[in-house]
Amino acid sequence: FFFNDTATTEIYTEQIVGSVRCVQETDNSGSELFKPIFLDKTKVEQVMWPVHCVQGTEGANFHKDLDVKDSDIVISKGQNVDWDSYSGFGHKEEDTGLLSLLQQRNVKTVYICGLAFDYCVGATAVDAAVNNFETYLVTEATKGIAEESIAAMEQRFESAGVKKIESTQLCLLYTSPSPRDRQKSRMPSSA
Repeated sequence: FFFNDTATTEIYTEQIVGSVRCVQETDNSGSELFKPIFLDKTKVEQVMWPVHCVQGTEGANFHKDLDVKDSDIVISKGQNVDWDSYSGFGHKEEDTGLLSLLQQRNVKTVYICGLAFDYCVGATAVDAAVNNFETYLVTEATKGIAEESIAAMEQRFESAGVKKIESTQLCLLYTSPSPRDRQKSRMPSSA
């Protein structure tokens, strides 16, 4: 049902894993997993994540049930050793190419799902809306990490204009008559 299936992925090299993200407590004295730390080099706050998405490991693969075709677009993000890029659109120091790709294809509406609602998925949805795409988050196809960050992302959604949709609504949207046919069926009949 979609013409431009796009997936984003983070695949960290050992260099990135040991440098900024995915580091364990021993790498940053006093840090705790899932808690922010301030990085002197980049002057940004960074959440400490457990090791994940490491190149060459099972964790770097898409889920086995996700149907990724050769024709799908796969966008890599989080490739800069000094910046953690949650959004599929990148960060001020990383351009993933997603924005220009969607613009070149004349995409107007995006539907977003995946993990995690309050970080990568949410940041991608907010950036899509800020970049003037009609943006929907498929609610039952995402999950958050923590109540506090979920609430903060909900506020960002409201400010950016991200809409929520359930997959059943999405299916109805794309299996109902065309917009022209829907308009015809709403036109009053003449007596």
